[in-house]
Amino acid sequence: QARRVLTVSQFSAGQLQQYFGVNPAKIRVLKEGGEHVLTIPADNAILQKHNLSQRPYLLAVSSLSPNKNFGAVIDAIRLMDKPDFDFVIAGGANPAVFNQGLGELPSFVKYVGRVTDAELRALYEHAALFVYPSLYEGFGLPPLEAMNCGCPVLVSKVASLPEVCGDAAIYCDPHSPADIAQQITRIMADAALQAQLRAAG
Repeated sequence: QARRVLTVSQFSAGQLQQYFGVNPAKIRVLKEGGEHVLTIPADNAILQKHNLSQRPYLLAVSSLSPNKNFGAVIDAIRLMDKPDFDFVIAGGANPAVFNQGLGELPSFVKYVGRVTDAELRALYEHAALFVYPSLYEGFGLPPLEAMNCGCPVLVSKVASLPEVCGDAAIYCDPHSPADIAQQITRIMADAALQAQLRAAG
């Protein structure tokens, strides 16, 4: 009975039409922004706390939500043989949950646990790459937060993410840990591409 239905992406508008039968004439898309991350000063103490100033690092945020596809991140990590960068995992879901008896994570993986918004901003600002291989997003705020902090972004080529990130990100197949690992390796080896992504973001 609503006169208007507001949603955050064209992708979500399509989902509302497909699954709820909402008349497209009633739907308005009001896109979100990621600049809120800049309203809180960065807490750089987290970098010293976890010794993150010695080598470049990638950042991923862990979650037990299946759509976040964090298991594919762990699988991609396991395909990398002693890279010259660290892989920082932040968030409440300990990556050990995804180990499934495969043993400890490689030594280049640093799990920093749950972080504050100020600490997350610091991690974004100093990361060489933010990795977000989600399977389903109605919008996808974390990649925009990373972009607002000048961080290059690697995201899935599914759901709303291409709409949100446009030509300011590199895309991966979220169903292929090998592709995720390949794209990570490509971006980390190309300083010019990283600079291009920072500027585009």
